[in-house]
Amino acid sequence: MNSKTLYALSGLTVILIGATVFLTPAPVSERAAPGERMFPNLDPRTVNSADSLAVTAKGKTFTVYRKDGAWLVKEMSDYPADPAQVRKALFSLTELRPYEAKTKEAARLAKLELEDPKGKDAQSKQLTVKDKDGKVLADVIYGKANTTNVILGKEMVYVRKAGSDQAWLAEGDPSLKAEPLDWVTRSVIDVKVDRVKDAETKSPKGELVLHIAKEKADDKDFAVKNLPAGRKPKEARTIGYVAEALDGVNLDDVKKAGEIDFEKNAIGTGTWRTFDGLVIKARMAEVDKKFWVALAAEVDEAALLKEKPKADSKLKDADSVRKEAAEINSRVRAWAYHLPTTSSRFMSWKLEDLLEPEKKEEEKKGEEKKGETPAAPTPAAKPEEPKPAAPPATKVEEKPAPPPPARRNPAQR
Repeated sequence: MNSKTLYALSGLTVILIGATVFLTPAPVSERAAPGERMFPNLDPRTVNSADSLAVTAKGKTFTVYRKDGAWLVKEMSDYPADPAQVRKALFSLTELRPYEAKTKEAARLAKLELEDPKGKDAQSKQLTVKDKDGKVLADVIYGKANTTNVILGKEMVYVRKAGSDQAWLAEGDPSLKAEPLDWVTRSVIDVKVDRVKDAETKSPKGELVLHIAKEKADDKDFAVKNLPAGRKPKEARTIGYVAEALDGVNLDDVKKAGEIDFEKNAIGTGTWRTFDGLVIKARMAEVDKKFWVALAAEVDEAALLKEKPKADSKLKDADSVRKEAAEINSRVRAWAYHLPTTSSRFMSWKLEDLLEPEKKEEEKKGEEKKGETPAAPTPAAKPEEPKPAAPPATKVEEKPAPPPPARRNPAQR
């Protein structure tokens, strides 16, 4: 066999070997063609069979599950989940598409934030979806978002299937939420300040702590009604914060109402009344330096509007207020809420928080003196001018008195 034939056979062997490697399929768990869905069995129809989602991040796992048609977060005392958040997570899986195969080396996976999410310092996040029978519909680990390879305006993220070391750059939503709080419906109550007529808080013993009010709905400012004699309130804006305490309130944590002892840990109660008849009552407690509140709604029938409010008014008609109170109670009555300081500090403010600092006795005396009208200054007395010296006395010579006239002799008459 000559050298030319040998070279030709060698070249053919290399080609055949290369073709064999190219045509050998990757394991099923790693095989994915660019553009096809990463979970072909999960489509908009089958995704509705999902019954639970488990999210693992930084070594912790929480579960969002369905019960009686509602999604609940198990680790948040079975509080209702945000349906929009659940839908977003599920339907993003149906559109997750591999774009480019990346590394399989464990050491390099961490650089893509695709390490094991069970590690306490892991940056990766795992989403596992099951149906009601416990069958896994999808199980994927999300890593770093990739903003440099965005194609046609689509979001990109590094992912790998659970159980596989093969990393992929994929088209998909990188914003999987890794905290239970991010999955619940955080809005608690929203009573616009324009509706509020008055607000009062009391101590655990029922003593009045603070009372603010407006006379008319059109009034701009609230006034402190239990203002002590001789004290001045702070600016109107500060007083109004108490009325705004129920405006757009979100939770920071939540527990079943029975898990917080509002008798033992009470710090007071509060009542907010609106011009259109809604009454919100709050029980307030402090546990482990955290502020907790339990809410309830009532209707003041005497305060309900007799006529429909104007189109530009924030006030509500009687039927709307009754429905509002019922809806609030159905949503909040079973729960105790830990609120952020933007709400809790205004709900628990004391009277002193709304007053200008009391002046010390010395300052009062100083102001009193400053306010007195000073007496007109007494003009300085002019120095007395020296009196001219008296002229020397002139010595008057005394003349001898004339002799008395001689008496005539009667005989000579």
